[in-house]
Amino acid sequence: MPPSKRRLPPGVLRPLLMQAAAFFCAAVVACPPSACAAEQGAFSATAQSRGEFPAVTVLATVTPAELVFQDGGGRELRRQIIRDRTGRLSSAACAILVAPARNSFLVLFADMPELWEVSYNPSAPEIGLGMVHDFQYREGQFAPGYLHPLRTSLPSTVVRAALGQDGHSVVLELRAEHGQHPPPTLVHLDVRKPIQESPATNSPWVECRRQ
Repeated sequence: MPPSKRRLPPGVLRPLLMQAAAFFCAAVVACPPSACAAEQGAFSATAQSRGEFPAVTVLATVTPAELVFQDGGGRELRRQIIRDRTGRLSSAACAILVAPARNSFLVLFADMPELWEVSYNPSAPEIGLGMVHDFQYREGQFAPGYLHPLRTSLPSTVVRAALGQDGHSVVLELRAEHGQHPPPTLVHLDVRKPIQESPATNSPWVECRRQ
């Protein structure tokens, strides 16, 4: 009988199907959706929180450009669409640093001149949006401080970055403009702007490549 016409003996097909189903289930357990997607290049950057608060993982997706926050069990906590403060410019995150002294993630972009600080402290203070006339009397718009971005505008997009020695600043190498390579820029995360101090870091540099 030709190979295409052969049939499996009775009682053989069902065990084979059960083995195939078991193998598939084992593969799903061994490789959860987030990890499998990361291996396939769906994420441009990932980071894990460090410190006393419940574990949070942030995953930066490329298409669409979003930040996905998950708890220690892989359950989604929140999604943040990546847009600049005007809402017109978007970019996939190219690197995410962890600042344990601040209980926050620092999110960097290769195609958007902003730095985001995202707190994983559940008690983080609210973030004022736009013009806030009075924080005490809540005259303005506010977003929760937990897992929401606090934005810092930059002169240019980022080439690479490293956490500052004090843990409350970040050292940035910005992209060259008009053939001029600017010196490293130190951004203090409390004042949220470059400051005139010598940039020093004892942490490794992280490259910020365009996707």
